[in-house]
Amino acid sequence: MDPAQLRLAADIVEFGLVFECYSVNENGFETVESAAHVGDAAGADYLVRAIGAGHLVRLVDRPTHQRLVADLVKSGEVLLSEFTPDDVHLLRVASRILVASSDIADAVKRLTIYREKTFNWEKVKFSVELIREHLGWLDDIVYDFQRRANVDVASADSSIATKVLNHVLGMTDPEQLLANMKPHHAAMLHMVLALVADSGELLDQFAGWIFDQRPLDKDNAIEELGDLSFFEEAICQFLGVSAAAVRQSNISKLLVRFKKGHYSNEAAIARADKNSNI
Repeated sequence: MDPAQLRLAADIVEFGLVFECYSVNENGFETVESAAHVGDAAGADYLVRAIGAGHLVRLVDRPTHQRLVADLVKSGEVLLSEFTPDDVHLLRVASRILVASSDIADAVKRLTIYREKTFNWEKVKFSVELIREHLGWLDDIVYDFQRRANVDVASADSSIATKVLNHVLGMTDPEQLLANMKPHHAAMLHMVLALVADSGELLDQFAGWIFDQRPLDKDNAIEELGDLSFFEEAICQFLGVSAAAVRQSNISKLLVRFKKGHYSNEAAIARADKNSNI
């Protein structure tokens, strides 16, 4: 192999650079062998295989994560033009249930992780009752999904009931769970539970602003984003990956999923990155 190509491959792996592999036929025409990759562990493995197959490698100038987010987020104007009253009802019910659920998750975190005994139990009780009151609407949501998807409701209900029963019967005894638990299990429970709780607090800020005409507390929203970044970083450390590598991985996925460089419902549903051989 060309020494320059070997040096470039080494730099890609060392510095996590973005690259693509290509081949050149006897007439000088190029064929790109795959979408762009980043030189992380998975990218390095692909790079070794591609070089072994005789492909050439070169660096690629890819958009930043910030620019991709700006380009690929479905616009509020389009969303609003598509929403129906039923959609808004579903969004409101789902938001309230998720906020209430996150309040319960936060209470569990305070009780089990922080060993706190003096937090607002009335808020927890309110959240539980709120979820109970919304159970009827939850049934409406399920049936609306089934109606939109042309599902055989009776058959689907029977199948789901069986799955729920199997799930409940398959639950391990808590004493056995604790005996099997390792320190990293406990640490990750804290991190992911905290992500759910703080995501719910962020949702509460925006859902209250949108559905209940409450003022948006920008400072609190920024604070919650900071909390989320803290727990995300902790999970990254546990997984042995940098936050930058996670962003690069997301860029790789988005470039495959939205090849045209802009959002579309069709591309979001097709999820080409999940059906790709790259």
